Amino acid sequence: MCKFKTAYILLGSLIVILTFFCIFQIINVTQETYLAQRYQKEINTITRESVSPFSGEEKLSLREVEELARERDFVESDSVSYVEVLATEVVVR
Repeated sequence: MCKFKTAYILLGSLIVILTFFCIFQIINVTQETYLAQRYQKEINTITRESVSPFSGEEKLSLREVEELARERDFVESDSVSYVEVLATEVVVR
């Protein structure tokens, strides 16, 4: 009789421990899923905000790109100035 009582106590303890472990795992998986969904929403928001000026145009020919550049008043630059950064100072040549 004592052996059965010990077996029941051990079995009951094991069931309680496994139940807590399962609950912990479910909570952990739920948190990870929530984080993944939140990060995906943030990625989508950032992607929408950083849309290129040619969005909606999947494949543009060179002629179409030139036309879009003219429509948006892009200007071709003949000279380029560079800023040289040295340690903590900014020097312009």
